[in-house]
Amino acid sequence: MRICRVQVDSMATPVLALGCDGAYYDVAALETALGREGPSDFHARVFAARAAGLAQLDAALRAGSRPTEARIRAPDALILPPCDEARATLVEVSLHGAGMPAPPGGPAFALASARSLVPCELPLPVGAGPVAVSGGLGAVLGDELSRGTAREAEQAVLGYVLHLAARGSGRPLGCAQLGPALVTPDEIGPLDAVRLELTVAGRHLAAPGPAGAWRRIWEAIAYVSNHLPLRPGDVVVAADVVAGTVELGVEVALTAPRLGRLAGTLVAGPADAPWRAL
Repeated sequence: MRICRVQVDSMATPVLALGCDGAYYDVAALETALGREGPSDFHARVFAARAAGLAQLDAALRAGSRPTEARIRAPDALILPPCDEARATLVEVSLHGAGMPAPPGGPAFALASARSLVPCELPLPVGAGPVAVSGGLGAVLGDELSRGTAREAEQAVLGYVLHLAARGSGRPLGCAQLGPALVTPDEIGPLDAVRLELTVAGRHLAAPGPAGAWRRIWEAIAYVSNHLPLRPGDVVVAADVVAGTVELGVEVALTAPRLGRLAGTLVAGPADAPWRAL
């Protein structure tokens, strides 16, 4: 199942949607067409209700029940990060490459702002070049986790997302994309088979992926949960799985089978304003 959050031009607030065969379907409109009813608020439906009823709607879509009135026109859709930015804690964990051993004492991690995430396909504002870009895999939690084990962390994951980040040499803060969909484990299949590919300036950089490498993301989630409690909707990202350097003005893209594609053109961000007395 591919759970999405989409901003439609004709609506004031984002809509909960399901992705199927490259198209997006408004969950509220689907339920109306199929004679069902449920909450359409993204956080309430996906996390508080743990995606109740969405699997049945997804099965109907895959079976060919695709009402035209529920389909979101591509020109009208802006694909947003599949999380509630106002509620989600975004944790970036450094695994130092998926194929390398974990550092002694546990991985380094840092809190990032979910509100600063850039919608999919929009330009990525960074500072002056050269720009460091990186791709990773994020896990979105569906359950609370505090002082958990790796096994409990795996069970708490509702789905996975791609994470594309960029940071220019002239700005201390970077920018990132998350998405384009929250993909459930049953849709992805064996996690060890996931291979990330980062394209920068026409060069393809593939992430290493030996057997068992991705299990470290569950260990990372467990490690983080022993330092701060994690809630449904929080996102823990293995942020540095594959990386490269590129100049401004080119498109960078991160792809993975079943997880989709994130892409954006690197552009110069606004200059940092000097501090001044008011």
